Amino acid sequence: MDGGEPMRFKGLDLNLLIAFEVLLETRSVSRAAERMNLSQAAMSSALGRLREYFGDEILVERVKLLRSAEQTGTYDQVFSANNNR
Repeated sequence: MDGGEPMRFKGLDLNLLIAFEVLLETRSVSRAAERMNLSQAAMSSALGRLREYFGDEILVERVKLLRSAEQTGTYDQVFSANNNR
């Protein structure tokens, strides 16, 4: 995604956006899963589906903590598009 065109959510389970936000807040698949009352495997699966949908790593493991792949701008694109509705 080049950031020049509006983001489309066709085919995206919008519940994944909630998981995305919690993952960014907690920076941990396990803590995000706990906060959302999901298993760690379910949250890991959600992260995998987000990565696949956006074609972006989104979050990468770094010493057992996740960090945002901010250089891609995916977070800003997703939430700015969502707020412009």
